[in-house]
Amino acid sequence: MEGELLEMSKDFESRIREKNKEIADLKKFICSIYGLVKFADKNEDIYLLEHARSSLSEIIINFMDIDPDDLD
Repeated sequence: MEGELLEMSKDFESRIREKNKEIADLKKFICSIYGLVKFADKNEDIYLLEHARSSLSEIIINFMDIDPDDLD
């Protein structure tokens, strides 16, 4: 019983670390996209906005584990 609890706690710790890394990566991405969109809006640069939309679509598909073939 004690060994099982120890194993479960190690698994839980590993899962939390993995999720924390995902959250940190998402925070970094959100900040980057925000800066890109703010710059593009200020300079009325449609190309950069299209790039931001494309990047957001890609990260959403990956984060939500969506098969891109299902979107067509």
